Amino acid sequence: EPVFRHILAVSGRLFTDPRSRVKVALLILLFAVIPVTEMLAVRLFSGIITDGPGQFVENPRRVVWQIVVFFIALGATRSAHHGIKLARVRVIRSGFAASGSATPPNKESWQWALAFEMSNALSAVVQILMFAVLFFVFDPVTGFAGAAVAALSLLAISVLYKRQLVLQRDYLETRWSPEAVAIPERVGTRIKHSEIGAFIGTGGLLVTLVVVFSRVLGGQIATSDAIVLFLGLRLMFGQFGTLSSSAMRFARAAVHV
Repeated sequence: EPVFRHILAVSGRLFTDPRSRVKVALLILLFAVIPVTEMLAVRLFSGIITDGPGQFVENPRRVVWQIVVFFIALGATRSAHHGIKLARVRVIRSGFAASGSATPPNKESWQWALAFEMSNALSAVVQILMFAVLFFVFDPVTGFAGAAVAALSLLAISVLYKRQLVLQRDYLETRWSPEAVAIPERVGTRIKHSEIGAFIGTGGLLVTLVVVFSRVLGGQIATSDAIVLFLGLRLMFGQFGTLSSSAMRFARAAVHV
């Protein structure tokens, strides 16, 4: 079963109240938007360090103002990041309460684990998509390359998730039987799949950076934009590690609810 379809289906069972679903969706969207918005501050920073020394001689006030705006933008995005993390607990709690379904105590912790991993995984996916769009703005060729590599990486993680879900179901069904798999092996397999997903993201980063280097050396990308692209690609493909880990933990929790 594809990872995204399964996560959305389980999420629909967790949050049955329409208003709660909207709140959760907005939370996930904000989680994803903030790091992308932060890249605009990074773009301002790269412009300051590349062009600032020359501009400071001619117009020091302008450079100082850019620095002030940079710190304001960076502070605002980081504060929002931490604020949304704190708000997530309240949103999930209110969503469970609005659903009105009684959850047995032995499944309540798994339900919360599902909600947290769902928000992490879907935020990572939305963030990857937003970064891909952002890269098109800076350089269409790099944007297309990054989107293509990201799509293949997402497909690979979906395959890993499907395997992990099958394993977790087998672990649950055979946990009291002589055929039960030892706990170290269960944990080791889940971590292995998580790290394979992260490694896929690293490979995607390296492939896309080859395109960036070729564009920079060909003069199609400015130095300040190249810095932003590098940092943005690093963040985007780093999300594959977050997605992979959250997806594998989601598979484990899903079979217990």
